[in-house]
Amino acid sequence: MASKVEVSASKMRELAASDLAQRLKAANEAETRLLLIDRVLEILGWSPEEYKPEQPTSTGRYTDYLLTLDGKPRLIVEAKRYGLVGSISKKLQLEQYTNTYLHKSCGEELSALLDQCRMYCSDRGMLYAVATTGNIWVVLVGFSTGIEWGKLRSFVFHSLEDISERFNQFYDLVSRESIKSNSLEEAFNSIILVKPSNAVRPRSRIDNSPDAKEVPYRRFINIFFDHYFSDITKSDREDMLEHCYVESREIIEFSRDLRVLLEYDTVLDEQDDPISEVSEEELRAEIEYQLTTGSPKTILLVGRVGSGKSTFVHRFVREQSRPENHVCIIIDLINRATVNVSTDRDEEQFLAELILDKLYDQFRDKFDPYDKTVLRGCFRKEVEQFKTRKPELYQRRNEEYALQEEQFLEELVKNKYKHLIGYAKYILKKKHKIWITLDNIDQGTDTYQAFIYSFAHRLSSDSGCVTLVTMREDTFVEAQASGFLNVRSTDFVFRLKSPELRQIIAKRRKYLNYMLENKKLPRFLSPHRKLIELLNWHIKALILGSNDTIRKVISAFSLGNIRFSLQILEDYYTSYHSLFHNHHKTYATSDVMPNDNDVKVDEEFAHFIQALMLRNSWSYDERDSEIANVFVVDQEEQSSHFIALLVLAYLSREQTSPKASVKVGKLLDDLIFLGYQRHHILYTIRRLLRASIILAPTIPLMRFSQGELPEIKGDSRITISAKGYYYLNHLVPSAYYQTRVAEDTVWYDEDRASLYIKALKESHEVQEKYASQDYLMATEAREIFMQYLKKAWLHDYQASRAKSQIEWARSVFSIVEERLFGKQITQSVQARNEDPSDGAERMIAHQPALIAVNKETEMANTKQLSIFPIEAIDYEKTFKENAELLGPMPKDAKFNKSTYILKVLWALELAFRCGFSGLRASDIALIINKYGNDTVAGPNVAKFFRNQKVSKEFTYLWKENLEGRYTINNFGRDLITAQTDDLRV
Repeated sequence: MASKVEVSASKMRELAASDLAQRLKAANEAETRLLLIDRVLEILGWSPEEYKPEQPTSTGRYTDYLLTLDGKPRLIVEAKRYGLVGSISKKLQLEQYTNTYLHKSCGEELSALLDQCRMYCSDRGMLYAVATTGNIWVVLVGFSTGIEWGKLRSFVFHSLEDISERFNQFYDLVSRESIKSNSLEEAFNSIILVKPSNAVRPRSRIDNSPDAKEVPYRRFINIFFDHYFSDITKSDREDMLEHCYVESREIIEFSRDLRVLLEYDTVLDEQDDPISEVSEEELRAEIEYQLTTGSPKTILLVGRVGSGKSTFVHRFVREQSRPENHVCIIIDLINRATVNVSTDRDEEQFLAELILDKLYDQFRDKFDPYDKTVLRGCFRKEVEQFKTRKPELYQRRNEEYALQEEQFLEELVKNKYKHLIGYAKYILKKKHKIWITLDNIDQGTDTYQAFIYSFAHRLSSDSGCVTLVTMREDTFVEAQASGFLNVRSTDFVFRLKSPELRQIIAKRRKYLNYMLENKKLPRFLSPHRKLIELLNWHIKALILGSNDTIRKVISAFSLGNIRFSLQILEDYYTSYHSLFHNHHKTYATSDVMPNDNDVKVDEEFAHFIQALMLRNSWSYDERDSEIANVFVVDQEEQSSHFIALLVLAYLSREQTSPKASVKVGKLLDDLIFLGYQRHHILYTIRRLLRASIILAPTIPLMRFSQGELPEIKGDSRITISAKGYYYLNHLVPSAYYQTRVAEDTVWYDEDRASLYIKALKESHEVQEKYASQDYLMATEAREIFMQYLKKAWLHDYQASRAKSQIEWARSVFSIVEERLFGKQITQSVQARNEDPSDGAERMIAHQPALIAVNKETEMANTKQLSIFPIEAIDYEKTFKENAELLGPMPKDAKFNKSTYILKVLWALELAFRCGFSGLRASDIALIINKYGNDTVAGPNVAKFFRNQKVSKEFTYLWKENLEGRYTINNFGRDLITAQTDDLRV
């Protein structure tokens, strides 16, 4: 059956081959539209109800066609009579041209047609348009923030025959099906690669940053953590395994916010069939039962990376494998899981040999697996078959037979898997019970985990042993839904929840207190008893107190990984920036211990973030930091600073668990629809996955090096993690994060970057004279960066404004603004378009009314005027800050002989940056007087606008609503920013 595209292509070929062209030679515009353009739109899948002709714009002009989907405008089509625009020479016929070339080199008719498309795009607030004479079709962008329109490229189809030949491309651009999937956003984004005019990374402009002081006892802190706050499954930690193992996983008495962080990634809570939490007694009973069945199941122990699965298994073996005839083997595969290994027969042989070696350690004195007698028992069936093949040799020449049998057994032993199966059966016949745990595969790829899972099933089935496999819970859920687990229904599954950090710390501290009180410290730590006492006290005050600020950071960043939690804690104490060193300096030589109240957790928080960002230096470099930069952009290609925040905001909307995940393809389509480029979004998603700020069930946590990015597909599902939740709601709003992250951010504004670099140098000059306080915080560095981000955000918002009428887009923009700036700087609310012919919703700015004054007051006392209500006193500061960012108002300059136009545009742009739109003439006059330091009268500004309604010389630079209020558009913005940039230079 032919596809939609094939059917449409066939119809287009028929149309191109018809005699319609001859009939249209004398046709007017209306006939061209009726006979040809309507027909082409129909071929592309558009119904007559969806291409409304003669639709009015806000300025009173009328578009020829307004293509809508689900009642929302998506594309403007401007038509002229057939043959009006001459064809481009066949020697020069390309698929794409710059708009400058089309506008200047292809005749006045095409130039006028393109100008009309631009104006209608501006009037309707739409990005894309099609200019056509029925024969020639030009698909173009009406405007793009930050890029000169002439430098943009348009797709040109030179004739109906050209459309037929390139129909797939034509269909992919403007068919109904393609427009619905944001085809134009993707097509134009792929060809708009903008090289930034300025790209400054402040860190690269600093020759040398001051060195942080070394912590003289850092080595002993490392030893302390390695011994008491690390893995307790090592062979020399049996005492700690007994005393520090956390049995209770009940989480009590902590803040609601922390509960959200700790439970945010609990994937298994969302299962339709709940999985039992593991207990030692239940697991022991299940293993005992399976060992008696003759055909044992594979048992799965499911939990997050670092949730304590290995600790549980080692503790279980220690406590439950008491009977002498129980043989419990733990195969630690962490070194296999974290490297690329083949999942084939060679790996099977390798694993079999590992297990054989472990069994050999258990039975070397009783049943050596390489002893000839034992081997005959392992390969009993094969030996019997060998005998039957050589009966005479066996009966008459025993020595020769024994030699050949030994050689035969040596060949059999080369197959390690068969040797393992035979040996396991031999041991079971001796009344021993074997169960084998394949541990630490949860950091491996899905392919490796699937291989181990299959190996465990084969091993159980072939040998009669019980196998237990530890597995990541996200992989378990994904594999159940569509992967290697969906064919198994016999597995017995237990779940292991991560203990809460305080439970881990409390147990370790209690054990450490016991060691201190009974003078049982290891010999290498005994000389540093005071240091250890102070560390033990400080950790208690920092982690176990009622203030959970630090616990939030660690819990969120570790994602339930206990090993990583303890590593983060160690990184803080070994950093020069830790406030612990101040306490050590005070009490190191004293017999007195400090009070818990001496630790100010809120003060420590800034130093904690500082230590994670800077490690043991005074310079932030994301490559060497545990904290990611969410404002990353490219030095070679201009992109948005806010894509990462938009992704997090998009994923965080009304989501309470990872089950509420989103397909990557859906997220891409939606952000492309807002004007962001596909490859920029995809790169950001991969960066966030690498940092575990977002999660995908098929991608292991914390597995990637700094230069390595995970691969992701359109049908992959992603969700925000607890770490991402923390970034969005706690870290991004942090003043310290905002200040420091700017150092390793590429700025597209040379002037603002220079001011930040100046502040950075000033802080470096005094930094070495003081302690661990970061003196960059004492400069204006944060204010400079936030002003820069605010300006960049307003440009992003303006570019997406026409599409931000969608509910989810409004929600996403609102989240980003509130988290980053502490308030909504665009203050968008939903309203109905006053135009009754257009049922779509639009965005207006929610703003206080500007105070009207008469001409005499306006002229006499401009300095005392206020355009704000009394309660909105902070708007005064907002206007002054944005006036400084925008640059001085052009007082004496003229544009096309007009003295008013640049002043008006400057006032409109300043108002928009401050969250105001829809201004009256009197409002514009007030802004010019107060912030432009000029004197104009409101009636004169009103007269200027009345004249423009007649001449229409500058009306393409703003929008006017039905109430006679004005808002700047992209054309006006490009013009005024170019003028202010020139004045600044």
